Amino acid sequence: MAADAVVGVPPYYPVGGGKRLPDPAQFPDLFIKRLLRREFSQALGALLPIIKDVNTVVVLSAPGAGDNEENTARVEFAALKVLAKMFGSGMMWNSLALSDTSGRHDADLPKLVLNGTTEQLPGMRRVAMSLGLRRVADRMVLGLDCGADGVGNTKTQLEVLAADPLMSGVGSIVVVSSDYHGPRLRRMFSKYLPGVRVILALTPWASLKSDEDGAALCLGEARRIVSYAAKGDVFAYPPEDLRQ
Repeated sequence: MAADAVVGVPPYYPVGGGKRLPDPAQFPDLFIKRLLRREFSQALGALLPIIKDVNTVVVLSAPGAGDNEENTARVEFAALKVLAKMFGSGMMWNSLALSDTSGRHDADLPKLVLNGTTEQLPGMRRVAMSLGLRRVADRMVLGLDCGADGVGNTKTQLEVLAADPLMSGVGSIVVVSSDYHGPRLRRMFSKYLPGVRVILALTPWASLKSDEDGAALCLGEARRIVSYAAKGDVFAYPPEDLRQ
């Protein structure tokens, strides 16, 4: 048993095929090494997923101003990549934004949900407006306030999303974040959005940085997963990984 092992807690998570995964509380260095080598490598190379039978795209904000570089990248990726793919490769977001949607029921229109802090939402909305969404903004672009700066975080973002009437009867959504955020989000969806099929669409971000800066972003996220798992805010491993 490792010197820092927790008495009475198994040091490994058993999975199928006789494999075992290290407990982050007892083997944080081994856990982080595995995360970086496997999950973060996959997240930074992720392609845009297959998206079917979904009408709602949720953009989770990054730290900082709502229209800073990273949040701008997330909103643009959601509108110009994800929604365009949802409605056909030949359809650009602007063509929908500029078309006559007055005869369409609101429930039939795609929803772009900007999920951020009180202070971030105006900036996120400005980014969306800059993409040509003014004509349909009131019907298609929604804001979801996860709390004031210093209170709002990924946990509160998912909590307010789960509690919002928007989610009533919704079986599937797309969640947009940055690539390095993917491993932590995979540990949160089944905890905070049970029963909802969440398709994760990752905006290239750490993958576009220098090797040093990208590695620093991923290492910081890996350490946060260890810390949040210890507090019970996230699962140590995504439930689907433990069912392998």
